[in-house]
Amino acid sequence: MKTKYVAALVSSLLLAGIAAAQTSTNLNQFASILYDDFNQQLIDPLRWTTGASCWSSDYAEMECMRTIQAGKLLLAERTFGQRDSDTGNQVGLASLNFANPAAIKGVTAD
Repeated sequence: MKTKYVAALVSSLLLAGIAAAQTSTNLNQFASILYDDFNQQLIDPLRWTTGASCWSSDYAEMECMRTIQAGKLLLAERTFGQRDSDTGNQVGLASLNFANPAAIKGVTAD
């Protein structure tokens, strides 16, 4: 009878160890790795590509800004609205692209 309890205990511990190992592997597989903390004065060209960073739907970009302040990346784009119509919409954007996007599996930001 005692042998049954010892065997059950060993089996339980073995299963718990396997489950813990799988959980640990899964957590490590999805662990976040900091890509850029923006602690430098300039944007790092090894991490980011900066070409064609501002665009607007009417191609009338006036200003494009990319800067780092207090460890935060700030992007801005300014364009004039249409002067010949008060309907419709326009789109403008400022962007910065990953230098190696294939290596990026997910993104979080604060």
